[in-house]
Amino acid sequence: MNKILVATIISIIIIVSITAGIFLLYPSQTTPKKETVTIVDGAGRTVTIPKSVNRVVSLVTGISGIIYEIGAGDKLVGVTQSLPFPHYYYYPETKKLADVGSIANPNVEKIVELKPDVVFTTEFFLEASKPIEERGIPVVAIRLNTVKDIIWNVKFLGFVLGKEDEAKKLSQEMEKTIILIKSRTQKWMKENNITTEELPKVYVESSRGKTYGANSWCTEEISIAGGVNIYGTAVLKMPVPNTEYIVSQNPDAIILFVVAKDYDDFLKKAKDYIESVKNRPGWENIKAVKENRFLVIDNHYTNFGPDQMKGIVAMAKFLHPQLFKDLEWPKWAYTTMK
Repeated sequence: MNKILVATIISIIIIVSITAGIFLLYPSQTTPKKETVTIVDGAGRTVTIPKSVNRVVSLVTGISGIIYEIGAGDKLVGVTQSLPFPHYYYYPETKKLADVGSIANPNVEKIVELKPDVVFTTEFFLEASKPIEERGIPVVAIRLNTVKDIIWNVKFLGFVLGKEDEAKKLSQEMEKTIILIKSRTQKWMKENNITTEELPKVYVESSRGKTYGANSWCTEEISIAGGVNIYGTAVLKMPVPNTEYIVSQNPDAIILFVVAKDYDDFLKKAKDYIESVKNRPGWENIKAVKENRFLVIDNHYTNFGPDQMKGIVAMAKFLHPQLFKDLEWPKWAYTTMK
């Protein structure tokens, strides 16, 4: 082998060695792709999300409550703080988190800046969250229709956030409350030959002046608690109430919903709301008004969060106090019947 060939081979070996060394010193800067999983969300959509979710933006107060309750609160990086349902009304610890606007008008740039693995919204506000999806961030919808949906949300969030055991425990506690109330009211009805038509008739009204119709969570909760919603057969989920119809139905009880910033504000709003209803023209002869039978429930118990069952407990104790003396009266519920 001549000297020129040997020199050439040695040169090639040196060049290859140097090149290899450079690659070892400066490895590829390409970030490995996160492992993903495909799920079906509450709106029935197929969504691909990271298998391990560590950063979450929640646009729904009740969902944030569930996230805290199942021990995943440390994953929250951003929430909505806009009226009428700011997170800090219900969970003061969220004041330290980034404010991402409202569910109807989320701050897309702020959300992108937070780099969440997933953003939670409801099936009713998916259109408002489209710009978030267009920026490559998975948007996942939860359900807001029935009591069963609340329990489904708990299990679903447990799966997405890797807290399945905690979610199972919470959902079982919720189911236990429903079974307890249902079994007692049904036993009482059977022992006293009470028909559904003889149960207390209830009129419900939200602070926005609407009531609740068929297939709504509210009608379902009243039924669980042993009452009948006088608008329970209405086609619309939230119809506008009609005074003439309400007077003709002559409800035995009236349940009102409010949104308060703190407990003192809740008590004031509850009492003011009751007085305003009592003073409505034509309402003075309604049985519930004459007997001063009112219940006011704060949004703490109506936001599809972990405390939703306390709202059902309040309804049950309000409608059938003799059956539920052993159950504690929920804090965010006010009644003229206590």
